Amino acid sequence: MQFDSIFQTWNLEITPVEATDAGLYECRIATHPTTSNFVHLKVTEARAEILGSPDLYIMSGSSLRLVCRLQGSTQAPLFVFWYHSDRMINFDTDRGLVVHINSTESDLIMPYTNTSDSGNYTCQPQNISPATIHVHVLQC
Repeated sequence: MQFDSIFQTWNLEITPVEATDAGLYECRIATHPTTSNFVHLKVTEARAEILGSPDLYIMSGSSLRLVCRLQGSTQAPLFVFWYHSDRMINFDTDRGLVVHINSTESDLIMPYTNTSDSGNYTCQPQNISPATIHVHVLQC
């Protein structure tokens, strides 16, 4: 006996997806004999990564450009916030700070640095795990 279905696609919907949902799933069609299809689900967490080493050393007076790559996301975030220590700095335009955002990365550009710019910089995209880098601005 052969089973013909007008439905060619079967969907498994898991909302929200969690890491513990990873594993082997079986789709069974109640025919005689039973028809089944196995699918291995791999769950990856969307995360941000700031390019370079976890510590960055630059000289006072130089420019700073940090690139935050967005990985494993199924859709582009609506926003990416940058923090210096715990303070959001996206809109610090009086210092000439510029933030660019596209679907795969965000750039933080600071045209001039001084020693007070030392500290942790965090890239926090919407619904994506953040990334942090420690910037050391050295006195000339």
